[in-house]
Formats: sequence, structure tokens, C-alpha cells
Amino acid sequence: MSESTQSENKLTPGEEYINDYFKGLTAVINGRALAIAQEQGRKDVQARDVAQACSEIAPGSPFPKEQTFWQRIGSTITGITLISAILAIVFGGIGFAGLRWGGAQGAESVKAFIDIAQIFAGAVVGSTGAAAISGK
Repeated sequence: MSESTQSENKLTPGEEYINDYFKGLTAVINGRALAIAQEQGRKDVQARDVAQACSEIAPGSPFPKEQTFWQRIGSTITGITLISAILAIVFGGIGFAGLRWGGAQGAESVKAFIDIAQIFAGAVVGSTGAAAISGK
């Protein structure tokens, strides 16, 4: 081999890593492509089978991963949402108790607690909406 051919074949450490990584991934993709072809009643693997296998195994695992209803709900609830919900319930409970058993003076004295409960209820809605939009 000439010197120019040897230098052209020399890979950087990053390129070597990518080549090694994709050797294993190539076998996985070819296996899945063969399974797809067999599911469709064909013996030969076609380009569309390989493309479908690549799209299923793109990040190294089946994509997208299925989530249950509770996992989707849990992914949008943050710590701020939980704390705000608890505080809204606590201040709302204090306000309700003051209105229920406070007599004539109860309505005036618990107005601040009801206002605070409304603020925290708004925080629950805002933090949940922000988490849902950000895709957390």
C-alpha cells in the first residue's frame, strides 16, 4: 500500500467507536428486517424492511416506548404542582372551617385564607400546564 492509501484508511478514535458501535447495531437491524420480511410472507429482505427496522431501533431500543395512562399523568406532575395542590387544600380547608363554624365574624376573618387557596389553585394549573407544554 502507498502512504496516501494508509493515511486515508486511518480512523480517528471517534470514527472507530462509531464503527464498532454500529457493527452490533447492524446485526440487530438486519435481524429485525428479516423478521419484518417474514411477517409479510417474504423470504428476501427489501430496503423498506431495513428502513422500518432502523426507525424502530433508531436510539438502540424500540421507539417510541409505550406509556401507560398513569405514566403519562405522572410525567406532567412536578414537585411544585404537588406542593401547590397541598397548600391549596390546606388553606381551602381553613377557609371552609372558618365559614362553617366561625359564625358571623368567620366570613370576614377567613377571606384571606380563601384568597391564598385561590392563588395556590392557580399555581397548580400553571405548573401543570408548563410541565405539559415543556414535555417533561
